[in-house]
Amino acid sequence: MAPICHRGAYEERRAAATGAIAVRVVQRQTTREPSPAECVTRVLASPRACREVLNGLTTLVANGPAGQLDSGAHTATLTALERLVHTLTGDEDW
Repeated sequence: MAPICHRGAYEERRAAATGAIAVRVVQRQTTREPSPAECVTRVLASPRACREVLNGLTTLVANGPAGQLDSGAHTATLTALERLVHTLTGDEDW
């Protein structure tokens, strides 16, 4: 047994002999999911992550069921995509 273990055991026995109760404080770590805004900030800071998102959308459209991005849940996504395309092509009428 390591000296630190011997010392810890000794302290526990000494405390128990005087009627004390050993208490061990354990630091609890919690995690939380990042917000969508935090995810966007992280993705935009990384050219590779931006590329992965665009490739992922392309794959989703190419390999997914017909109209997968055309559902009501993705209306805002499609609007953002149209805005990006118009911005990239210099379409000022958008």
